[in-house]
Amino acid sequence: MPARDATSLRPGMAVRADGGAEGQVSEIGGAVDPASQTVRVRAEVSGGHLLIGEQTRATLWLPAPPGAVRVPSEAVVERDGQPRVYLVRGSGYVAVPVQRLAQTTDGQSVVHGAFAAGSELVVRGAARLNAMPAGSE
Repeated sequence: MPARDATSLRPGMAVRADGGAEGQVSEIGGAVDPASQTVRVRAEVSGGHLLIGEQTRATLWLPAPPGAVRVPSEAVVERDGQPRVYLVRGSGYVAVPVQRLAQTTDGQSVVHGAFAAGSELVVRGAARLNAMPAGSE
C-alpha cells in the first residue's frame, strides 16, 4: 500500500483480494520500499484461490475521514475533471466541489466536501445542471 496511507491501517481491518478472497489485515510492514514508496501488508484470507505466501492485489477498507458523507453516485458529476455535487440553496442550486473517496457497486459514493450529512442534494437532474454554462446554475 502507498506509504502515505500506512498509518491509517490497523490489524483486523477488512480486505478483499483479487479473485474474491476476503479476510483481515494481520501485519503491516515497518519499512518503506524506496523504489515504490510502498509498505507491504499481510492479510489472512479465506475463499478464492490463493496459495500460502502468494502476493496479489487487494482492496483495503479504510475508515472514511471525519466529514465524509455517503451519497447516491448519480448525485456526483464532473466538470473540468473535478467531481462536484449540487446542493439546493433557497430557490436555486450551488455546485460544491468534492473528493470522491469510494464508490460502491450498489450505486453509492463516499465523498468529502464543504457540506454536511443532511444537506439537500440534487440527485435526479444533477447531470442536466452540470451541462448548463458556468454561472447559470
